[in-house]
Amino acid sequence: MKNELFDRWVEEITPWFESERRWLGTPFFTPPEEAVKAVASRPPVESGADSTDSMVKAIRARYELVTSHSWAVPTDEALEAIAKYSPGGVVEIGAGTRYWAGLLRDRGVDVVAYDVAPYDNVQAQAKWSEVNVGNHLNVLKHPDRTLMLCWPPYNTPMAVMALRRFKGDTVVYIGESAGGCNGDEDFHEMLDTSWEEKKCVSLPQWPGIRDDLYVYSRR
Repeated sequence: MKNELFDRWVEEITPWFESERRWLGTPFFTPPEEAVKAVASRPPVESGADSTDSMVKAIRARYELVTSHSWAVPTDEALEAIAKYSPGGVVEIGAGTRYWAGLLRDRGVDVVAYDVAPYDNVQAQAKWSEVNVGNHLNVLKHPDRTLMLCWPPYNTPMAVMALRRFKGDTVVYIGESAGGCNGDEDFHEMLDTSWEEKKCVSLPQWPGIRDDLYVYSRR
C-alpha cells in the first residue's frame, strides 16, 4: 500500500505550513462545516483577506485526510519502529480506518485490528484493511502481541481500559502526551508509572497538534 497520506501531506499541506505557521485552535472532533464556520467568524490573525481563507482550507484538508486516512501521519521511521518492537505481531484497539494496520501488513507485520464500530464511524470513513468488531476486552486474546493505540479518543476510558487488561510487555502509543487531546488522565498516569518509554519517533504534525509515536515496555 502506498503511503498516500504522507505523499499528500508533502504535496498539498506543507506549502500551507510554510506560509501560515499558526495554530488553528479548533476542536479536533468537530464536524467540518461547524469547524469552518467557527474559524471563519473570527477576525484574521493577520491583516489581509487571504488569512481566514487559508485557515478554512487547512481545516477542510485536515478533516478530509483524518477521516479518509488517519488522525496521525505515518512515516517510514515510525512504521519501522513498530515492526522492530513487535516480533509477535500487533493487536490494535480502536483501529478506525485501519490505515496504519494496512501499512504495517504491507511490511510483513502480523496485525489483528479491532474497532467497536468499524462500519459505522463518521470519524473513519475509509476501510483500508481488514478489521474485526471488538473493543478493549479483545487484548486479553493477544498477550504475545504488541498493543497499538493510535489516537485513542479524548477524555474517554477506552485507552486505559485496554492498557489495564493487556498482559503483554510492549505498547505502541501514537498521540499527544499528558494534557493533550488523546486518552484521559488515568491512561497517561498508568503509562508514566507502570511503563518505561523506550523510543519516541517524531511525526509530521498539523498546526496545534503535538502527536508523536511512543514505544513503551512494561516496568
